[in-house]
Amino acid sequence: MFGQGHWRAPVAKARYDGWLIVAAEQDPAKAPPLTYVRKGFTHLHAAAGQAGFRIG
Repeated sequence: MFGQGHWRAPVAKARYDGWLIVAAEQDPAKAPPLTYVRKGFTHLHAAAGQAGFRIG
C-alpha cells in the first residue's frame, strides 16, 4: 500500500505498463460516490502524468 505520491517513483522506475487501481471505502451519505470517483480519477490521472505515465 502506498500513500500520497510515494507510489510514483518505484512504479515508474520499474517501467510498469499496466493498470492502476484505487480502492476506497466511505459512507455514501457523507461522500457522494460519483463526486468522489471523479475527484479520485482526476487526482490519479494528474499524479500518474507527473510521474511520466501515459494515460490512454
